[in-house]
Parts: sequence; structure tokens; C-alpha cells
Amino acid sequence: MWRAAGGEATRIVSPVGNVTVLFGGDAVLSCVVDDLGYGEVSWVRGETVMTRNDKVLMDDARIQVSSDGRNWSLRIGRVSPEDVGCYACKVETRESVGCLVVQKSPDIVDDESSGDLTVNKGEDARLSCRARGNPPPKIQWRREDGRDILQIRPDDSRGRDYLISVALGIPYGNWTRCKFLRPRLFLLSHAW
Repeated sequence: MWRAAGGEATRIVSPVGNVTVLFGGDAVLSCVVDDLGYGEVSWVRGETVMTRNDKVLMDDARIQVSSDGRNWSLRIGRVSPEDVGCYACKVETRESVGCLVVQKSPDIVDDESSGDLTVNKGEDARLSCRARGNPPPKIQWRREDGRDILQIRPDDSRGRDYLISVALGIPYGNWTRCKFLRPRLFLLSHAW
């Protein structure tokens, strides 16, 4: 263990902490070290040593390290799902770990969703909406006028497929909307 000139032991003062960043944004993990002396600070992910002191050891231009001698920051630019995981700030035998979560806005999986659908009056309509994202999106079905669909029942355990009794629940010509519980992201399907 390194000791500073005054004989103090090197220590990590504050934990790294977890960081949540939107896909494509920059993530910054920080580590505060007291009494570093001649010791080294490294950022490590799994078995990979990413940095040592102020030097980046990886061939990845998105990775940067900075320090004012006490505060050590690891910056990961343009994060992607591959960057998700835990990162350790290591000083000799001590370490502090923080995890990175990358959130991604929902995307509709078009080839697994029903799109526009036309049925005869009195027939049932089976509408399907598939989406990906982190966190996993919650899907909600509503009529275009915002009211609940009266006769609707889940057709699978995850709430993605619905059987709509058109004759009972949707008056002729109204649209239904599959939307995420996030604003401005939706798929229109309709039943006639």
C-alpha cells in the first residue's frame, strides 16, 4: 500500500456510483482518491485495464481519463449497449465499482407488429405490437379518441397481442392506437 509523504494511507473517499445514460450520450464515472502519493489509479472493466493514471490503454477514441490529482474521471463517449456493465476504480488493493446502464428509446419491430388491419363488421380483430428498448417499453392500447377499448383481452402473457371484439367494443370506423407509455412514440393500427 502506498503512503503519501505525511504517512497517510491511500484511500478511495467516495464510491464510484452507478450512471444511467441515453444511447449515444456520454457517460462519466468518477472516483475520489485521497493521499495517492506515488500510487496508481486504474479504471478496469472485467479483466481489462482501461486506464492507468492519466493514460488510456485501449485503442478506443471514445475512452478518456482525466484527473486533478484527487478526482479521477473515466469518460465514455457515444455510449452503446455494448458499454453496459460495471467499471472499477482501483488504487493498489482498494477498489470502488460503479455500473453503467444505457437506456434506449423504444423501437417498434415492424415485421412482428400488425400494422393496418381491415375486418368485416362483427368480426374480431387480432392486433399485435412488438417493441424493443431499455427499459423494456410498456405497451398500451387506446382508441384514437383517447377512450378505453371496452371489449379487449390480452392474447398473450406479456400484453403485446390483443383480441379486440370489434362488434362490441369499437364502433364502426374508429382507430385504435398501440402506444408506449412514453410521449410521441406510437404505432397506429385500425379496425373497421
